[in-house]
Amino acid sequence: EYDTYASTVKPENVRLQLFLSAKEGMEMISGDIGSAYLNAYTKEKIWTRLDAGFGPDLDGKLARIIKALYGLKTSANVWYFHLCDSLREMGFKQCKLDSAIWYRLREDESQYDYFSHHVDDFLLSGDTNIKKWIDTLELSYTITGKGEPKYHLGHDIDKIHKHCYKLGSRTYVKNALDKVKRILNVDTIQGPIKKAQIPYKTEFHPELDKTELHDEKGTNDYQKLAGIAQWITSLGRADLNFPVNQLARYNAAPRTGHTQDMIQMFAFLNKWTDRYLITEGKTEPDFIKDLKVTEMPPPNHLKEYYKDSSFEDLKDRPIPKGKPVIITIFVDSSHANMKDNMQSVTGILIFVGDMLIKVKSKRQKHVESSTYSSEFSALREAVEDGLATRLLLQSLGVPIQGPVRIYCDSKSILDSATNTDGILNRRHVVIAYHVTREAYAIGLVKLYHIAGEDNPADHLTKGLEKIKFFKH
Repeated sequence: EYDTYASTVKPENVRLQLFLSAKEGMEMISGDIGSAYLNAYTKEKIWTRLDAGFGPDLDGKLARIIKALYGLKTSANVWYFHLCDSLREMGFKQCKLDSAIWYRLREDESQYDYFSHHVDDFLLSGDTNIKKWIDTLELSYTITGKGEPKYHLGHDIDKIHKHCYKLGSRTYVKNALDKVKRILNVDTIQGPIKKAQIPYKTEFHPELDKTELHDEKGTNDYQKLAGIAQWITSLGRADLNFPVNQLARYNAAPRTGHTQDMIQMFAFLNKWTDRYLITEGKTEPDFIKDLKVTEMPPPNHLKEYYKDSSFEDLKDRPIPKGKPVIITIFVDSSHANMKDNMQSVTGILIFVGDMLIKVKSKRQKHVESSTYSSEFSALREAVEDGLATRLLLQSLGVPIQGPVRIYCDSKSILDSATNTDGILNRRHVVIAYHVTREAYAIGLVKLYHIAGEDNPADHLTKGLEKIKFFKH
C-alpha cells in the first residue's frame, strides 16, 4: 500500500500567518517552486514501456521511473517530505498542529520567522533579512514569482503599511463567476431575487424543496457550483458560510430549486465581489468595545468541584515571543432549524487578535430536544475550538493574553455553566455541561453574555432579513 498523503496549509492558518506578520511588522515573500515534484525521487520501483517518442533505439524498451513525475500516486507525498528535509536543514521546525507551517527562532532570539506551504506555493514571513531564506532555497530549487504577496492561494493581499493588511478574494471570485457563467451557459448571473441584496431567500429552507430532481448533467453542474462556493467560504467570506453549508447537503441528489438557490448566492457575489478582512495586528477586534456585554461572575467556589482538573499545555512548545494576543469566540445556535429532521445549526466565529481566523456553520449531529440543549452543545464546541486555537498558538510561539473569551446570547446556559450551586437535570447534555464548567472553573475560558441581535455569529445559524444580515 502506497503512502499518498501530503500536508498543505489550511486557509485559516494563512490568515493567522498574515495576522502574525502584521502584529510584529514582518516582511513577507511568496513564491512558487518550479517543477516541484521533479525534485523528489520515488520510493517504489515503477516501470514503464517507452514509446516511439523516445527514439527508435528505445522504442518498446522497459525503463524505471526514479523521479516523482506528475501523475504518479506517490509524487505529492515524496515531494512534501523532500521540502520538509530542506526546511529542517535551514533550521526551521515543524508546527505540531499544522505540519505545513514552520517556524525558526531568529539569531537575536527576538521573534520567529514563519514558512507555510501548499504543494509548491509558499509564504515566508520574517525580518528585513528574510531574503536569505529565499537565496538558500534557490540553491536547491527554481523559484518563480517571488516577491511581496499580492495573490496567494486565492487570497488577495493588500499591504496598507507594515502593521496593516487587507485580505480579500476578489480575483478568485471574479474568475469563479466567469466559470459559473460557463457552467450555466449564461451571459449574466441573475438570481431569482433580482437585486441579490442577500445570498438567499429570507425564508431559506432548501430541505423543504420539492422541485424536480436533476439529471446526471444537472447534478454534475450543481456539484461544480458547490465546490466553487465552498472554496470561496474558505477564503474568508463568512457571509456565505450558512447558505453554502445548507446547499452542500444536496450534492448527491440536488433539485432544480437548489440550483436556483445556488444561483441566487452567486448573484449576491456578483454584486458584492470585493468584501474583505482587515488586520492591524491588534490584541483584539476593535468592535468589541462597542458591544454591550455582561461578563459572567468569576468561578470562585466552582473550582472546588473541579479541583483535580487541569489543562495540559503543549509539550516542548517554543518559547513565546512578541506581543500577546486574545482569542475571541462568538457562538450561537438555532434550535431545530432543519425542518426535515429538526436538527439544530451551530455558528462559530474565531478571532485571534483582530483577525477572523475561522468560521463554522454546521448542523449538529444529534437532534436536540430543546433550545437549552442545542445552545449548550454549541457552547461546548466553542470551548473545544478555543482550547484547540490556544494549542495552535502555543505551537507557533505566540504569547496568549488571558483566558479564551467566549460570547454567547443564551443567558440560561451561561447561568448553568457558571452557577456554583447549579444542578443539571438534563442528563442528555451532561458532557457539554461539564466540559464548559470545567474549562470555566480552571480559568481557561471567560464567558460573556451578548444580546442576540448583537451576536455576529447569528447569521451563521439561520436565514436573516436584509437589515439583520448586513448588521452582522
